[in-house]
Order: sequence, then C-alpha cells, then structure tokens
Amino acid sequence: MKDLHLQHIDFDYSFSETYELSILFRQNGISFIITKHNHEQLLTVHHESFDENKNTSYDDYCKAVFQHKAFSYTYKKVSCLFSTERCTIAPVLLYAQNDLETIFTVNHLLHDKEILESYKIKNAESFIIYPILQELHALCTQTFGANLHIYPHIAPLFESAVLQSKQSEKTQMYISIQKSFFDMLIVQDSHILFYNTFTFSNINDYIFYVMNVFEQLQLNPMQIPVVLTGRTPASYVDATEMFIKHVETISPSPSHKKMIQQSPFSDISFPYFHSLVCCNICE
Repeated sequence: MKDLHLQHIDFDYSFSETYELSILFRQNGISFIITKHNHEQLLTVHHESFDENKNTSYDDYCKAVFQHKAFSYTYKKVSCLFSTERCTIAPVLLYAQNDLETIFTVNHLLHDKEILESYKIKNAESFIIYPILQELHALCTQTFGANLHIYPHIAPLFESAVLQSKQSEKTQMYISIQKSFFDMLIVQDSHILFYNTFTFSNINDYIFYVMNVFEQLQLNPMQIPVVLTGRTPASYVDATEMFIKHVETISPSPSHKKMIQQSPFSDISFPYFHSLVCCNICE
C-alpha cells in the first residue's frame, strides 16, 4: 500500500471536537480516518508505511507518529485498533473464571513490555484477548484521554461477520490478510465456528494454510464462500480463486458505500480500510 493522504474539501480542524478519529496501528505502518456525523461522513483518509530499511525501531516509529498534526487536536471520539497475529478467543464462562494472562498464554507467548487487553464480541458470547505494546498503549491513553476506545484490529470483522450470518444459515469464511499473517474466521447462523491466525511469507504458505483448514474441518472448497479483506492484491485473490470456487473481496454496506463514493475517496481500497470504516460497529 502506497502512502496517501486524502482530505474532503469541507474538512476543518477547528471543528475537531465534532469529529471522530479512528487509528489502526499496522505491522507495516499506520492508517487513520477522520469522520463526522456519527461516522457517516468521511473527511480524511491517511496511510503511511513503516520503512524497515531505516535505522529506526517500530517502537520509535510509533512514538514519532504521535507528532502528526492530526493527533494534536481534541475529538468527539477516538478509536485505536491494534494489529496483532496473537489473538485468543475465550468463551464468556472461561473468561470469567480466569485472568487474561492464564488464558492468553495457553496459545501464545506474552512478550516483555506488552500488556493484555480484551474485547467483548457484542454479537457472540466470547472475548478477544490480545497484546499491545505497553508504551504504545500509554501514548494512546495520554494523548487521547477519556475519549479513547481500544480494539483489536479484527473486532470490526467479527462484529460484521456475525451480524451478516444472522441473515443466512450458510457457512461463511472470512480471510483478513495482513503483511505477514492472516486471520481466518468461519461463522454460521451467528455462531463462530472457527478462528485462528497464521503467519506466512509468500503465496504458497498462504494457500497451504487456507486449504489445510478446509481439509481439517472437512469443508468443501466448491461450496463454502470466502470473503477476502485487508491487503487484497490481485495475486492473492487469483491464488485463492484457483482452489476455492466462490471468492470475493469484502464490499461496503450501502451507508459505507455512500461514504467512500464522495470525492476524493472513491479510489481507496475498501478492504484495506475496512476495519477503520466499520469500527463504529464495535461501540
């Protein structure tokens, strides 16, 4: 994804207290959008990449990001989403009986300088437990204060997928592709049947893990539809279509379609910004 900064002609920082700021901290950089009218009108879309070739750590990069002009204003609401390949889904009963670290470390390592957060999936009896760099969490809290809401990057997809599944009894698979990992979510009749993350380095890895899930769960790739979101270059879409019959990239709802059809946002990749555009569903 190339760096970009798009701004609506009506955008004015002097009205920031009526705006909503939504930020996604990615593996490869940061994206944010600014909206108004309860997330109904898009005002700004921004993405910048983290240059791994520079002699700068990701931690230092994140600190520098907070010098961005957009982060120096007060907003009606701020949502920060954190991208991580280490998420654990816990049923409500298990969550109530154990501390976060006990549940999380069954599947993942908790690294130094990380803290754990949890998110209750509104439309399912489950929690998402995920890590955040402690210093990054502190920077968000100090910068945005009481108006801050924190979510895992995958939360908007969970909420929208479960809601969508209420309208159909069919099994549906979602794949959210990030820089070096992808999330796979399978839902049916508003129930989460499967969720996991997989790290990968190339298309062959990606296809191997996807098709292995089909095999292990005894799913028919000629019948189960797959929706792709996140980073969706044509090469990955084409590779998925080689093995799975029904493949599509995630599409905006009518209200979101109206948002991104406004100038100058009509050419942005909706799958890439899906989590930000749809994060209000997590409230």
